[in-house]
Order: sequence, then C-alpha cells, then structure tokens
Amino acid sequence: MKSESNLSKSDSHHKISALCLSHWLMNNFDETIERGWLKCEEIFLVKTLKPVFRYHFPSIRRAKRIQMPPNRTVIVTIKADQNEARKLDILLRVCPDEKYPCLPEGLNFSILSESGEIRTEIRVISRTENIEHRLLNFKKGEGFGFRLESEGKSVTEYFIV
Repeated sequence: MKSESNLSKSDSHHKISALCLSHWLMNNFDETIERGWLKCEEIFLVKTLKPVFRYHFPSIRRAKRIQMPPNRTVIVTIKADQNEARKLDILLRVCPDEKYPCLPEGLNFSILSESGEIRTEIRVISRTENIEHRLLNFKKGEGFGFRLESEGKSVTEYFIV
C-alpha cells in the first residue's frame, strides 16, 4: 500500500516517496518493511522492556541500518508518539551499530522540511555516541525528511503523517 504525497523527491537520480507514519499507528508496516524499517528489537537484538503502566496514546518505534562510508553502518531510529492533541511527536536518533562505540567522524545529519530545505544540520566532529532530534506537533498531511551524508554518499528518507 503506497502512500502518495507531495514529498516525492529525486535524490541521486532515485525517486524517493514518503513513508506514511499514520500507517505505523494503524499497524500497517508493509511498505515500511520493504524499505528496511524494522522493529527496534530486530535491529538491536534486545527485547524492549514493557512499562509497568501504559501510555494512553499510541507510540511506535522503528529502526533501519544504513551503510555509510568509510564502510560503517549507522542505525536510525524513529519513535512516533501520538500526543493528546492527536498530533505526532517524532524523535529521530542516529547511533553506531554494535561494532563501534561512536558515530563516524564527519557524518552529517540534516532534518529536512517538506520541500527538502535543511531545517537543522548536525555534523559529527569526534567521539559522538549518538544524535537525537525531536520534532513536535505534526498534523495529518504534514511531513519531514532526514539526510545522512558522509564522504560524498548521501541517504535521504521522507515521511508524512
């Protein structure tokens, strides 16, 4: 089930269509899995502890391994929480895989607007264990993206609520 959106972009001669986070909240992960977004437990090989109490609002977490130069894999996680206003709060996190304690030096992480403009840019200088960025109050139909860049390679992903 593909979602059509205005967040279809060309990046490095490949058409990128936005993944629909609203589908995640409805437990529809078909396209998500096809594009490499798995349960965090599948990526980190660790069972997530169940909280003693449950939040009233839905929350979904997914993770994806992304190969970056120099022959390093980073893991991007997305946590989408529906808040009391029925909007989504997003937490993006980039961390190294289990082989390395820190992210590769020189890695750029950019948060993109719906139109592809850079809103926030973070560059790994040295010994950075992870990067986190929060995006709040997304309404249905709104979107964002992220881009990872290192040594001339770029990986971009777009999402729509």
